[in-house]
Amino acid sequence: KEASLQLINIFLLTDDELKWSIELKNYGDKEIYIGELGFPIAFNNNYYSNFRQTDYSLGELFGKRVYIHKFIGGSSSYILIRRLNGKMPALLIIPENGNSLEFTHNILTDWEGIPCFYFHSKATKKYLKMKDDWLNGHSYLKLVKNESRKYSIAFVPIDGKVHYLDYEELTRKTIKSEILKRGKTWIEVHPSMVGSTEMFFYLYVLNKNGISNIKFEKPVDTKYLINSNKIKLLKVKFKQKGQNKVTIIEKDGLSTNIFFYIIEPIETLLNKRAEFIRTKQFFRKEGDLLDYAFLVYQNDKDKVLYGPDFYWGSGGYEGGITEAMFLARLNSIRPVKEQIQTLEDYIDNFLLKKLQNPLDFSVAWFFLKPDIPYKIGRPYNYLHNINLYYSMYLIGKRFNSTKRNYKDYLIYAYKTSKAMFEKGWYWHLYNVGFMNFGTMYDLVKALKNEGYIEEATKLEELLKDRAEKILAKNYPYSAEPLYDTTGYEDIYFTAKYFKNISKMLKTVRLAMAQKNLVPIWFWAGSDKRYWDAMEDNPYSNYYSSDFGETALHYTTTQTALIGLDIYERPRFFPRDTTFYKSYSAMLAVLALIHNDGSASMCYTPDPASHHYGFNKFSGDSGLCFYGFLRNNKFYIDIPFKIGKQYVEVGYGCNIKNLKNNRVYITPVDGLAQQFSYPRLNFSLSAPGAKINYIIFQRNKKFLEIKLSNPSHFTLNSELIVKGFWANKVKVSIDNKEKTLTFEDFIKLPLILKPSQTIKIILNAID
Repeated sequence: KEASLQLINIFLLTDDELKWSIELKNYGDKEIYIGELGFPIAFNNNYYSNFRQTDYSLGELFGKRVYIHKFIGGSSSYILIRRLNGKMPALLIIPENGNSLEFTHNILTDWEGIPCFYFHSKATKKYLKMKDDWLNGHSYLKLVKNESRKYSIAFVPIDGKVHYLDYEELTRKTIKSEILKRGKTWIEVHPSMVGSTEMFFYLYVLNKNGISNIKFEKPVDTKYLINSNKIKLLKVKFKQKGQNKVTIIEKDGLSTNIFFYIIEPIETLLNKRAEFIRTKQFFRKEGDLLDYAFLVYQNDKDKVLYGPDFYWGSGGYEGGITEAMFLARLNSIRPVKEQIQTLEDYIDNFLLKKLQNPLDFSVAWFFLKPDIPYKIGRPYNYLHNINLYYSMYLIGKRFNSTKRNYKDYLIYAYKTSKAMFEKGWYWHLYNVGFMNFGTMYDLVKALKNEGYIEEATKLEELLKDRAEKILAKNYPYSAEPLYDTTGYEDIYFTAKYFKNISKMLKTVRLAMAQKNLVPIWFWAGSDKRYWDAMEDNPYSNYYSSDFGETALHYTTTQTALIGLDIYERPRFFPRDTTFYKSYSAMLAVLALIHNDGSASMCYTPDPASHHYGFNKFSGDSGLCFYGFLRNNKFYIDIPFKIGKQYVEVGYGCNIKNLKNNRVYITPVDGLAQQFSYPRLNFSLSAPGAKINYIIFQRNKKFLEIKLSNPSHFTLNSELIVKGFWANKVKVSIDNKEKTLTFEDFIKLPLILKPSQTIKIILNAID
């Protein structure tokens, strides 16, 4: 008896769709086991070959190369292919005929590789020597005598005119339509696929053929807001930390898996990270070059990465100075005496003694042996110091808690900025964007507010000159490598400050095109990112990599800042998808902080890569978390309208409806200092304070807010309320009332003693 397998390969073009089908049939007498069955599909995903850093060449890159976005979760899996410039047409790939995708892996070539999408991957796991199963497990196909099985995938173009829909909305709505048309399940999750045990998640599931069941792998609390045969909307609270699988079972028995990642309360997690940096990554060894430096942490060895050979950029140094950036920014909101002391020790004994010249404020890139600061031209390194000094200024101004006068740090930030323009590499300064450059415009404003008009004017002139040159380029989005997403944040906020609306919108389009929005935690909101993330050792064997895919690198929050900012702008055109991607990104990166406070610079989801899992180095994760802190804000939005019912969802907050069209809001975003309801054009902030709760009326004529100062320092702050529906307001602060008139927005000075709590009520006077 012999095995005999027939394979029929069919390509069919119908209704503007291309279908690729294969049929396998066993003609022999023996059972046949097939351990691997995948569709390898090559795309234009090489971002380096034959391109140069010129506008024409980069135009070719952004116009002809593509991102590959994947949702591999079973029956309702799909793959989205988009141009780097975000324009149409795009390509949607969907399995058909009851088939499910369970695994994906790139077949290596010169670059990212050829993606292969697997219906069966039992043998794949074996020959790739994978230590663990992937998310959905691995199956094989068994064919008995005369048994056949058909597999097919459809290639569907996404095209259409962008009228009132932008590219993001058009893409999401088209994917939803195509998924439902094929009898598959459309799945939405809000606010994110990563969140804390304090949060409520909203799971929306739609299938025109019906949904049989929704199974949770671990214990949860659930409440069905809608529970019909075809539509289910659940409000879910997860009880167990870590990865949580949810399986949606369709009426035909097929199923789709989605994956959450649940963390402890965000405030706790951020505090753990800060203390870990202070106690584990602040290096002390008297007489050593790196004494008083923050160092990269190697998680698998439970030790810092020590030795000058390891520290190349800025003393290490995106993996050192960026930890200081994060720590300082967090202390500008939640100050801790010991952490502020550590930051000042770092500045006094390492930064201004070894890395930055206190005479002219030039910043070295790295050290030549034994201790020679070398190459002062790299502008990126200046930006790290500027952001650090600006955060130290905020700490001192709000809490009077720094050894130096807080204005000294503001001047340090200014002098470092001036030195960057005088000594920085000209080509980089005027051709590509930098990470966290948007802080430069906050710095100008702070200089003006503190009375440093001459300094503010000089810096603004330098920034304007740069803006005229860099915004004139069509594609100022590279960085040190040819393809990079580091500069998007810079170009957007530079364009915003100098009122170049077209460049703002273009940058948003490019940034959102590379963000994924699928219900798997490491892909939802994540950027496509390469360069140093490819290799998990920041020094040794740097350019040797297996090109394992990386997710949640620091650009994830940088580009999210863009999406959240544009969403705040009143608009006719819907930008809902931009908001969902961006907020999801902000929470997603918190999965990189571990229970002990250590952190990883990124995550590699491919078990075939030797980088699989959480990166073993902290790397430049400080940039990622710094981006989170720059826009630490909680929101309300309305993602669902089902019939006549609008469903409000809290993003970083829990909400409860009260009488008289009022809503009760409790923040769970970790810092509780800023709130926004963009659809109502209503927002408030109290920097450095903690918002315990908010009650506001949806007509914006009543607001009650309870604020506290959780620190051991006196807080000098202000409550700013924008969008309140009155300029004459009765203000009650701890039952002491007065009537005030405002212009443009409400601004109330606040001085809160340590641990003090106050209640403020605003009532509109018509």
